[in-house]
Amino acid sequence: MATVTRNRQPKLLRTGRLGHQEGTAAKKPGAGAARKTPRTAAVTLTCPKGQYADVVRQARQEIDLADLKIERVKVRRAVTGALIYEVPGQEKAAKADLFAAKLQEVLKNKEGVRVARPTKSGELRVRGLDESATTNEVAAEIARIGGCSTSEIKTGEIRFPPKSMGSLWVKCPLAAANKVATVGKLQVGWVVATVETLRARPLQCHRCLEKGHVQGNCTIAIYRRGAWYNCGAPGHKANGCTAKTRAQDLFIHTLAQERFGIGIAAEPYRVPPNHPCWAADADGSVAITWRFELGSPPCTKIGDGRAHVAVEWGPLWVVACYIPPSVDRARFGDILDEISILVQRRLPEPIIVAGDFNAKSTSWGSRRPNWRGAVLEDWAAVLGLCIINRGTSSTLVRPQGESIVDLTWASPSAADRIDGWRVMEQETLSDHLYIRMGSTSPVGGCPGERDGPPKRWALKKLDSDRLMAMILSATWPGTETPGDVDEWPSLGHSTIGHVANGHVVNGHETLHTVQLDTVHLDTVILDT
Repeated sequence: MATVTRNRQPKLLRTGRLGHQEGTAAKKPGAGAARKTPRTAAVTLTCPKGQYADVVRQARQEIDLADLKIERVKVRRAVTGALIYEVPGQEKAAKADLFAAKLQEVLKNKEGVRVARPTKSGELRVRGLDESATTNEVAAEIARIGGCSTSEIKTGEIRFPPKSMGSLWVKCPLAAANKVATVGKLQVGWVVATVETLRARPLQCHRCLEKGHVQGNCTIAIYRRGAWYNCGAPGHKANGCTAKTRAQDLFIHTLAQERFGIGIAAEPYRVPPNHPCWAADADGSVAITWRFELGSPPCTKIGDGRAHVAVEWGPLWVVACYIPPSVDRARFGDILDEISILVQRRLPEPIIVAGDFNAKSTSWGSRRPNWRGAVLEDWAAVLGLCIINRGTSSTLVRPQGESIVDLTWASPSAADRIDGWRVMEQETLSDHLYIRMGSTSPVGGCPGERDGPPKRWALKKLDSDRLMAMILSATWPGTETPGDVDEWPSLGHSTIGHVANGHVVNGHETLHTVQLDTVHLDTVILDT
């Protein structure tokens, strides 16, 4: 298991076993709630580099927005570099379709110019399907409830874990997804299936497979198209990857990339001996690792025992454990007794106990409790520990089924600081998932921190062609203009500011939030 905390304040990372992404995103904080549907309809214009100004000039000369009954359009720059024209108002979709058709007609002889009508999509997971259900039946029911066409709906394959009902991934227009999610159920044949909304996928480059940018502005020299992201080797998918050592590498990479300060790994592939930033139990079945970040408190190993290890991280004690499923009742109780000694030494001060307990109980959302769950509940009640897990999102996802076995416990003084516990939507090269939580108060002092330099424009990176295209688009004939001369200065100021925001690269784009986030990689399986 692993726990991670994000900087501005020091960071705590907790990893269970490095794992695969969890499918039940709907119950996590922020997932499951209907995403906001766009108020405008979009039309995109993509041109070869250096041709935007000429293309927009030609379009402006031949297209009058008033003839299309479009009062105004809002223009902005996409991350790919394309121009996005947003059409507001009533019948915005029909007007945008007409606008896109006119652009295609006018620019049909322009080589390399593409006009498109993108729509924002949402993803759903349909659960509880039987063997007689088909993807076409599910798509037809979603189209009926969501008010869209079946041609706008994409589906995966219906998967049947052992001794479980089938589930299906669906992608459809966001407005339709929100309507279906509001209903929450689908009638498919004789079965009433449940529907869960999934989180929006992060922006990802298809060239280098890194997140946060797109292929059009990728500056990374490594070309990974066709390679599996986690191991870098081509020719296979995630469920067929056998590169187990990559899970730990990905975990360490996540610590550095997300600026997490401390993490827990169950069943690590390898624990570096005598390393100043690693602590593990005697058998190496569970380990804690940390990074030195600005403002992070010092971390010191307190002790270890059977299947657990503990560190002092500033004012917070962190105990990591991994109890294999093969452990019998007597040994399970012995391990909990040893952890109790550490907890009692610390109480009432803040302490977190996190790891893979392989215990199931309805108290943390398991549908099929086991004896371990009952024993663990009694153990936590005696010590006064609070369960931090929220919702019913699975932390272990395998072809055989899903379960919640990665748990986070905290003393009352530590629980008061924890906020926003959730399973992360991120690939981990394992069947366990990453977990993240936030803290409403700092874990330790952060001397020397500051908000960083103020934002400023990197004028050397200005693209004159795109800047001119933005100015031409923002002043397209037929758009709304002030009738009073006194309103013209404010119009010019807002237009130039909008154009600058779209085309002058900000020299300091990334600012870190002050909130302290804790990521629990409760699902990092580091199999040997």
